[in-house]
Amino acid sequence: MKHVRISDAWTEERGYAREILLPFEASRDGATQVQLTRVAPGEMVPVHYHRRQTEYIFFLEGECRYRFGSGVVDVKAGDLLVIEPMERHSTENSSAVLALFLTVKVDDSAGDTVWED
Repeated sequence: MKHVRISDAWTEERGYAREILLPFEASRDGATQVQLTRVAPGEMVPVHYHRRQTEYIFFLEGECRYRFGSGVVDVKAGDLLVIEPMERHSTENSSAVLALFLTVKVDDSAGDTVWED
């Protein structure tokens, strides 16, 4: 068992904020990260992809629009997205409320994310 004390330390990123609950360095395999992610109303996370990482995103509150290649998916609380390696995607919160989701990143490592802006 591993007990992790949550510090409520949010870091502002490109159109979103995150609080890392379990850094990949502390995971058993050294490549899994768990984080809370929030996207404020009116914010957009630019197009990006991950070289090796698979993301599992479970929506806790609010809603967002995800763009994948030529597709669009509107997600809300209770939805789960699976984003595979090399899959280009972006996120936009055009609602009036904060979007909050739990993200589990598998096969994560420093420098795995490639931003296209």
